[in-house]
Amino acid sequence: MVKLGELVMILDLHRQGLSVSAIARQAGVDRKTVRTHIAKGLEPPAYKKRAPAPSIIDRFEPYLRERLVRLAKKTGVSLRQSYERVGKRALIAHQRYAHAKQFKRAGRALRTIRTYLGRVCRDLARKVRGELELERSFAPDLWLAERVREQRQHQRGRKIYSLHAPEVECIGKGKAHRHYEFGVKVSLATTLHRSKGGQFIAHVRAMPGNPGACPRAWPEGRSHARDRAARDRGADRRALDPRCRRPRLSRPQRAARHEVQDLYRRPEAPRH
Repeated sequence: MVKLGELVMILDLHRQGLSVSAIARQAGVDRKTVRTHIAKGLEPPAYKKRAPAPSIIDRFEPYLRERLVRLAKKTGVSLRQSYERVGKRALIAHQRYAHAKQFKRAGRALRTIRTYLGRVCRDLARKVRGELELERSFAPDLWLAERVREQRQHQRGRKIYSLHAPEVECIGKGKAHRHYEFGVKVSLATTLHRSKGGQFIAHVRAMPGNPGACPRAWPEGRSHARDRAARDRGADRRALDPRCRRPRLSRPQRAARHEVQDLYRRPEAPRH
């Protein structure tokens, strides 16, 4: 790819009357490239859009297909094709292309792997339709395979980050040493004072959906007497109670507010 500065230099040398071979030697490019850009003229080089990087969980799509095939053999469901031989060949091709940084070919092999997984999922969905026991057995694995196959990079909403724990979410920490953590937020309600037997946990509540601040963990409708309660400082009270939120002011409004505060500010006493 010829950069814009090199293109300008090629055209400038061509206006000076240099030959194609001389321009190619000075620019360090091939003569065919020089002829092509002289014929096109001054056009900024068009860069192709970079292909999205493959997801970390894409490499587990062959494992999901093998998992569904093993479950089908265990339950006695016959498949049209298991894709064991060609699936292994496509996985090896994807790994080799990715190691050689041939990302276009690696993406083509990955799409082949995803196609094999989709065919097995659709075949199993047709075979178990109407069989309650089989549908109950295949439902978790089919749901997980479809979610992994359909999710894409930069998509909004829930995504699968772990196969053995699909409920895991990406939590933004905003820290320099650790930008993200994977898990589910949990809210704990403990006693104020530590007893002799240890610290007691009165209530535990999982907070799925990645909330910004953890609300009060004590469940509603309980008859326990609570005389005093303390909350974690990490929970933002303004995020929970809309009455505590301050209105966001624009820059002219903030300047006017400071002027009004200066008018009502008491003058300092003169120093003697």
